[in-house]
Amino acid sequence: MAFLTNATRKIVIDHVVATLGRAPTTAELADVTVLLNGGASLADVAGYLTTSTAYLSKYPVGQTASEVAADILDAAIVGGVLAADVRLAAIDLIAGGLTAGTYTIASATNAVVAYLSNSANNEDAATGDIAKAFQNRTAAAEEFTTTFTLEGATVTEADLAAAVEGVTSDAATLTAAKAAFEAGNKSIAAQAAADKVVADAAAAKAAEEKAAADQALPLIRPLLIKPLLMPSLLRKSSLTLTLLLPLRLLLQSQLPKLQTLHSIAAQTASEAAATKAALTDATALTAVTTAATTADTDAKAAVVTAQTAYDAALVAGVAVDVSTANGELLIAQNNALSCCCRACYSEDCF
Repeated sequence: MAFLTNATRKIVIDHVVATLGRAPTTAELADVTVLLNGGASLADVAGYLTTSTAYLSKYPVGQTASEVAADILDAAIVGGVLAADVRLAAIDLIAGGLTAGTYTIASATNAVVAYLSNSANNEDAATGDIAKAFQNRTAAAEEFTTTFTLEGATVTEADLAAAVEGVTSDAATLTAAKAAFEAGNKSIAAQAAADKVVADAAAAKAAEEKAAADQALPLIRPLLIKPLLMPSLLRKSSLTLTLLLPLRLLLQSQLPKLQTLHSIAAQTASEAAATKAALTDATALTAVTTAATTADTDAKAAVVTAQTAYDAALVAGVAVDVSTANGELLIAQNNALSCCCRACYSEDCF
């Protein structure tokens, strides 16, 4: 059984990219293997490709020498930049050789491939860009061939052409093509489409979770009250203790769960939406907290005043005054408790 070496296979791929603008098929690799092992030259390989059905379907018989020369050159320099005057000069050179019999289509193709595949020409001011583009495209075709074609993957002619699409003289495009192949995609475009599907799904999920969080937050926020106790009230009124202690215990038991729900809602929202929401919430919260804290401070001051009056009434020993002062104290305590609950986010509550 005859085998191709890596170097020989690379030459075959170079010629296929130059003539057909795509990676080779398994049949083309097999046919060229037979030719080379039978003693054929690279010009013979080029001859096989330039007389193939695939080639003739792209470049039909009946063209002028200049048209043929343009086809040979333009097919090989895809992805690179060549000045118009340099291109015309190259076409004239090839056409002249074809007309004089110095070149055949096969040998002219072979000459173009030999020049562009030589990395020594990469720094040439006039042709360096097309040389790098050709080398990147053939490298992508080779990577595709070893990744898919030689591994028995189902490969269409469209896949073979797409393998080198988007690959230019920019090394980053070759890197992108290789990354796509490694990920199981057969072109840069296919990888971009796959990436978009993933990104769209992530965005949709983030939007769905953000919407759910937005709906839940108004219900959660009122319950996110840090446990609060007013020691001065608790010392003075057993009724206040009776009311506040169960509330404190309830809030303590539910607070971790509610805080977790709030954290999940914030984290799953998209970054932009979360930032905007945070800014909006912070502005609103500042205004509410400021108003509530002011009311709470005033209510606490009223409790202190009422407590002082109540203590004075006890010392005076006038029953009516004691009863009145006690009533005013209870009212002040109740008002202070209400204000404190409205100011649940204020540090003064604890």
